[in-house]
Amino acid sequence: MSPLRQLLGIGRRGGVQVSPSGGAAPAGVVQVSGMRLESVEDGRLRLTLEQLTLRNLRLHAGVAEVGVAQLVLHEAVVTLAMAEAGAGFELLGLVAREIRLQGLQAALSSAAGCRVPAAGDWRLDALGGMEGRLHAFITDAAWIIDAGVNVPVQQGQVDFNRVTVEHVGPDSSMGVSPAGLYVDARHGGRSFLFLFTDGKVPGASFEKRAGGRPRGAVTDRGRIDLRAFAEGLLARGGVKSIGRSADRHVESTVDRTRLDGELRLGDGMLGAGPHHLRLEGQAQGRNRVRLSAAVLGHKLMLHMPELAAADAAFELLGMAARTGAISACVEVEATELRADPGAGCGPALRIDVDELTVRDVVLGEPPQAASGG
Repeated sequence: MSPLRQLLGIGRRGGVQVSPSGGAAPAGVVQVSGMRLESVEDGRLRLTLEQLTLRNLRLHAGVAEVGVAQLVLHEAVVTLAMAEAGAGFELLGLVAREIRLQGLQAALSSAAGCRVPAAGDWRLDALGGMEGRLHAFITDAAWIIDAGVNVPVQQGQVDFNRVTVEHVGPDSSMGVSPAGLYVDARHGGRSFLFLFTDGKVPGASFEKRAGGRPRGAVTDRGRIDLRAFAEGLLARGGVKSIGRSADRHVESTVDRTRLDGELRLGDGMLGAGPHHLRLEGQAQGRNRVRLSAAVLGHKLMLHMPELAAADAAFELLGMAARTGAISACVEVEATELRADPGAGCGPALRIDVDELTVRDVVLGEPPQAASGG
């Protein structure tokens, strides 16, 4: 069958409008095999496809630009309705046994103006079981010279009693107090990295001192539950909702910080509102996140060689969608990391997916039975 060129747009019912291409046809092409078209109730059509292949897709969705080298639907059933004035059809629903994407690239500008979901919408269950370690190397830090900071993560928590700050001379200690996040040098006193302006810091258990005395020796450096901390920050709109950097020199340290590490996400939900993934496979070594940054303030790289989810739910083109198992190899590049979410912007993101497989996809209205005759 010869490739079919088609033009996609948003229909009046919120779905995708499909019509024969005119002078502004996109570069992508469509190839179909095993196609059958039937009439169903209310004048709608049911399109059954053994396989639908789309190549060289270029899509624009608001501030996002997406390119896909190849998208293949296996065993798909599509529900269509006639668009206004007979100008093509609207996509009302789709069911597919499997969707496979290859060579997906997406870019999101830092000026995205993304809306942060309202308080209570976020569910980051997978952070609760996270395990791993981060290592930051800071050149010529103010509180110590050339410091290496080792941060272990166990059961979704950073226990500052286990964090080490290595440098020339006796090592220093980090901790979290009601005043903020600090470093205690053996011979230099306490220096704060981040000052809290809100006494209620989500997920934080503050340091404890001997006998409960303000000037007593520190017996516990405190800890942060990463799931509660992240959910709290997202619900409030970002880090600036709980505090600020201690001084300009501390802010500039991100331009002298090298970062690497690996974290293993736990099983469970990740998402907000109708958009979420339910991760699985930590015991089998899946959902590992490798992080690296030559200069943390400029660019952070995240690599997930084996993302695995049991299912997902989301909204797409104004329609509810759900899926079965998902697997992918994903790489994310984040730049402009100092962008302020409270001002309607965030980091610029580039997402590369070598291959993404999604099973048992249901989008919009389920297929209807064909009418008799």
